[in-house]
Amino acid sequence: MTPVKEVVFMKNPIGHSGVEIQEVIGSSLAAAADFRRGDFIRAVDGQVVYVQADVFVLLEKAVRKGSAEVSVIRGDALLNITLPMF
Repeated sequence: MTPVKEVVFMKNPIGHSGVEIQEVIGSSLAAAADFRRGDFIRAVDGQVVYVQADVFVLLEKAVRKGSAEVSVIRGDALLNITLPMF
């Protein structure tokens, strides 16, 4: 299973960039990379995301290079998480 299908997203609030993660499938690569429910994905490989389709497209592109750098807001912290794409 690719990491693209391991999380369930919620639409972002109007006027904000980013997509909130609503669920992470246990024992998935996304879970192993420490993505959590409520994380707010702001960018993938430096590209700002606005809707879930942006995340999907950028993660699919990252498959070729083997990983993606994902900027996430968790609470008050901005985290950069490396997501393996294998």
